[in-house]
Amino acid sequence: MQNTRTVIDVYRTYKIFSKDECKEICKFFDNCGLEKGAVVIPSNEDPEYYRKSMVSFHKPVKETVWIFNKINKVLSKANQDFFRFDLTGYDRLQYTTYDQTSHYNWHTDTIPTQTVFGHRKLSISILLSEDFTGGDFLINLGNQDDAHNTNLALGSAIIFPSYIPHSVIPVVSGVRKSIVAWACGPQFK
Repeated sequence: MQNTRTVIDVYRTYKIFSKDECKEICKFFDNCGLEKGAVVIPSNEDPEYYRKSMVSFHKPVKETVWIFNKINKVLSKANQDFFRFDLTGYDRLQYTTYDQTSHYNWHTDTIPTQTVFGHRKLSISILLSEDFTGGDFLINLGNQDDAHNTNLALGSAIIFPSYIPHSVIPVVSGVRKSIVAWACGPQFK
């Protein structure tokens, strides 16, 4: 597990899964059933303006424990080496697919309520497919018009504070597949 230093000191990227592992993960989660990704917005607005994707949520089971173990290892290393947030864990991961025209507009991963493990503090997004165009993962450090394209490679993860705005631009062709999870802890002081 090699840490690749990026030009922006707000996030870290790590290679987690091999190409074969990505295929195995997608094969398993594709058979678990997907639903429309939800977003909290005012009732008079179109949710697909903000988010158009399919998702499923997963807790560790016999077939997926190895996935959680790898994610835990890299989250712990990134937090220990760089972020140093007070974390207590996470209880599930989200598998997300974006087909043609699917996207997720600018958002943060913080939520007003806390989970069993506390408040979301660190986000991780792992790219599981490469047979698509568009679908770039962008991170916003203050100027949305000059957002940074993270150029994630297959099997790689980006780890960043959950309060940082980010987006997935529309997929032009193919299907973008990813895993996201949120490490939680006590509220920031």
